[in-house]
Amino acid sequence: MPSPPHRRLPLPLLPPGAPGFDEITALVQRLRAGGRDLPSALRVARHLVLERLAVLDVEQAAPLDTVTGAMSDLAEATLELALVDVTQQPGITVNKQDFNPPAFPCEAQGDRSVPEQHDYIQTGIYSSKFPGMSLRDYFAGQALSGLMAAGEGDGATTYAFFLADKMLAERAS
Repeated sequence: MPSPPHRRLPLPLLPPGAPGFDEITALVQRLRAGGRDLPSALRVARHLVLERLAVLDVEQAAPLDTVTGAMSDLAEATLELALVDVTQQPGITVNKQDFNPPAFPCEAQGDRSVPEQHDYIQTGIYSSKFPGMSLRDYFAGQALSGLMAAGEGDGATTYAFFLADKMLAERAS
């Protein structure tokens, strides 16, 4: 089938078959190297991936898991690239201690006869040796619970940490 006359970018920007996370990421990087900003590169990548998947699905009867897997990879690559981009902007400090404090800090109180190496484990007392769960980990765990309850599977952990980073960024602003 010939390409539509309005096509400005050739499909060979993607290797044959269903594009995966690595192929989509490489495509966006090539588009950026060619002068596109991230939003434009992501739109073009989305267009090319969706067009490829339409051909695989409709014309070649690709299995459903091939198509949905590639869609998940498109979403994962988009989120990962956007996260990397936002964390490189001035003023964004992802995962630094002042940005990602302990989730449940508390002052040491009460009986200090418990050996320090067991403080956190036995008494729940916060110490610098065992600071406990970070706020990022707590936010990601909460997001992951919701994602899993909603039936999300592949990529849910990565997306949960993406959401946690967004929550921390909102909290810092």
